[in-house]
Amino acid sequence: MFFFEPLMLFFLLCASIPILIHFLNRMRFQTVYWAATIFLSKAFKKSTRIARIKELLILLCRILAICAIAIAFARPISSGLAKISFLGNTDKIFIAIDRSASMSARDSEGLNRIQKSLLNLSENFQKMKLKPPYLLVDSTDKEIKELKSLTALLKSEQSKETDTKSIIPEMLSKILDYVKENKIPSFQIWIISDGQRSDWTPNSNIWNELSARITDKKLAASIFLVREPDEISQNISIMQDYFRRDLINSRKFELSLKILSENIFQDNFPLVIESEDGKKPLNLNIKSKINFLKIPLELSENQKINRIKIEIPDDKIPFDNRLFFSIGELNPPSVGIYCSDDYLKNAIITAISADNHDNKLTSSIISLNYNELTKKNLKNFDLLIYEITQNENISELEDFLKSGKTMLLFPGEKEEKNIEIPAELTLSIPDISTPKTPFIPANFISNSSPIPEEISELLNSANFAKRFQIKGNYIEILKFTDNKPLLIFKQFANGKLYLFTSPLNKKYSNFIEHPIFPILIKNLYIEAADSKSLFKNIVAHLADKKESSEFHYISQSINIIPFIDAGFYHRGKEVLAVNPPESEYERVFLSDDELKNLLPGKILTTNLNSKSPLSLKEIGRELLVLASILLILEQYLCLSFSTGNKS
Repeated sequence: MFFFEPLMLFFLLCASIPILIHFLNRMRFQTVYWAATIFLSKAFKKSTRIARIKELLILLCRILAICAIAIAFARPISSGLAKISFLGNTDKIFIAIDRSASMSARDSEGLNRIQKSLLNLSENFQKMKLKPPYLLVDSTDKEIKELKSLTALLKSEQSKETDTKSIIPEMLSKILDYVKENKIPSFQIWIISDGQRSDWTPNSNIWNELSARITDKKLAASIFLVREPDEISQNISIMQDYFRRDLINSRKFELSLKILSENIFQDNFPLVIESEDGKKPLNLNIKSKINFLKIPLELSENQKINRIKIEIPDDKIPFDNRLFFSIGELNPPSVGIYCSDDYLKNAIITAISADNHDNKLTSSIISLNYNELTKKNLKNFDLLIYEITQNENISELEDFLKSGKTMLLFPGEKEEKNIEIPAELTLSIPDISTPKTPFIPANFISNSSPIPEEISELLNSANFAKRFQIKGNYIEILKFTDNKPLLIFKQFANGKLYLFTSPLNKKYSNFIEHPIFPILIKNLYIEAADSKSLFKNIVAHLADKKESSEFHYISQSINIIPFIDAGFYHRGKEVLAVNPPESEYERVFLSDDELKNLLPGKILTTNLNSKSPLSLKEIGRELLVLASILLILEQYLCLSFSTGNKS
């Protein structure tokens, strides 16, 4: 039990007063035996025993009543926090604030989850007499700062949500680093968070590390989660499904929206598309939990940049009610092609330029010879289509991928030995098929495939006469019918690597004459164009110092940290659209048991709010009522005792 006025407990010594009075009263009388009383003592022996029991009960009532009054004036609390013996004697108190987008949920008074929790925490800190300074860390700041007042925090930027995600274990790790550096033996961590699963990353291995660090015998640590209950049962959010450029007319686009509905099903739900051409209202028919809306867009001839904002009416979760898109000036990707087979090379060039009336898009296709494959030259390309030879410079190709570019590799005709290729992959000695049993692709498509799923069934008409075995870690996109990989994908650093395990020339395959081949090449080209940031759209995040100095928030004149708020940012003439990460839309929260299991024995309570049974509760009134009952009982026993004596 914890006491707000522990000095009042000294009055418990007053409970000894009835005991002293009891013994003094017994010493006032001396027992004198004479002849008559000897005969009477046996008659009154039974009634004397009852009287002594009544005396002890009266004494006990008086002692308990005094104890109850003394404890009541010490202002005791009864809650989950009463388990902490050192509460108020800790060396440091850390306040960790989750400022992720999901914390934007508003209550009836318009307060977000951060502000609501801070008000509750401030009230309870006053009751517990936990005095500042506190140490503050939030999900957007890399420094731990001194905090002199929780009420002042309510008016600061740290009480406002951002459009980013949080990584709670990283904040805890930062605090533990500070504790170690400053040699702090005892401390408390109060986490303000809604417990959204994506922000806590419960499956991350970092929790094992944190558990080992925080259970150090030299440390006295306690962790509390201040979490307001999720009472939002209805919500509509809009997300990007895809943003795709037309393969024929590069100025045309198709935007697909995903509308998520939580217990709201409505016809003619309003949506507004705002662009540089003005505002365009639309009506949605929301029939299910997941709905899709495709919106055609087109840049005018004179437009170089177009900002697009899509918005639905505000509700109690504001961050998911708007999306931002920016289409940059058309800068086609530069394509480098190295291929010994002229027929294959021409097929690739034709695939990129086919049905495209914009000459600007196809003006940067360059055929390379082997001597031009240097690091200096490669950096000028956005897409590299490359025939593997025996004498590869692996480091140069890996540097190309590390710069965020796209690469398509395929083995050459003459290769018969093990070939090392970029991204820690190896092609081993190939298999050669017989004319009667060529290698046939199966109908297998992964999410990383540049081939549309709706045409993948055409693959069974393609055939290959030679294939290599591949070693390493990768994602399979296409398989042969015997489950051996044909086309694989690997993310290497910031770049994307696609690799065919079979040669693509006519001698070993009919694939270059297959209708899927130009679609594959064209989609890789579009992917490279996207990586060149034709679509200037990124996920909200904490920017580094260089980005912070270069980009400025268009929507407000105040200086804020890029890119923690969704909206449009500009750097010179370049415009960038920033949106919240998709994980913040999930609305999946960890249970109390799951949270406690992350750091067993350290998260002592998972709720501290007005509606929680674990919130602080004074029991002084209850003790005063108990004292009154004991005194009434004492009076009753006294009256019955005196009446019994008279009789």
